[in-house]
Amino acid sequence: MILGVVAFLWFAVAPAAAATGTEPLIEQSIESIRANPPAQLSGDTIASPMLLPEMYDQRAFQSLWGNAAMVEALLEAIRHSEDDGLNPQDYHLAVLDRLKAAGADDAQGQCRCSI
Repeated sequence: MILGVVAFLWFAVAPAAAATGTEPLIEQSIESIRANPPAQLSGDTIASPMLLPEMYDQRAFQSLWGNAAMVEALLEAIRHSEDDGLNPQDYHLAVLDRLKAAGADDAQGQCRCSI
């Protein structure tokens, strides 16, 4: 929970990334999450189907993951969340690692990685 709040605040105050062309795909995915609870992405249930859409609304559906250094910092924080008594799998670490390893060569891949 604490990590989720920190991530939300980090993304909420971070400057929006430049438009990448994935915004319509991200918006479509976010609207599907809103319309079809409980929402799932990559086989995992999204724990906060209200928070995720709000973050993307505030950023005009621009990717939250445009900065590689921020991505790696967040993944490291999740990996080390056990040090704070949290379970990294509660933050979908395996899915995030799999998506990062698969890369994002096209708009669909970028959209999957963004959400």
